[in-house]
Amino acid sequence: MKVTLIVKDGFEAAHYIPKHKKCGKVHGHSYKVTVEFTGEIKYGQNWLTDFANLKKVVKEVLGKLDHTCINQEIAYPATAEFIAKWIFNQLKEALSIQKRVKVKSVTVFETEECGAKIEEEDV
Repeated sequence: MKVTLIVKDGFEAAHYIPKHKKCGKVHGHSYKVTVEFTGEIKYGQNWLTDFANLKKVVKEVLGKLDHTCINQEIAYPATAEFIAKWIFNQLKEALSIQKRVKVKSVTVFETEECGAKIEEEDV
């Protein structure tokens, strides 16, 4: 049985978008992040993995961005799209030794209304 597990978390950080009229100035967001993990539960297994394990990995990755200026932390433009891509890649690497669980998608919200989602096939 294929399943998707969902973990939500967040972090506080600043960023800026060079040459953007409004967002070119350093400003901050209370980012909200939703991560979907996928895997298969085999016959005789009760679950894919413990949520505590997934929450720990998500918190460790987001901790690298918490209270930073994101432009100084990632090699991409500090937009929601590329922040989601960076988080996706960091989580994928952190879970590389686990065979049963994979990152399916990462959604990063800059505000309650606006965010960007990166899915496994997009990275």
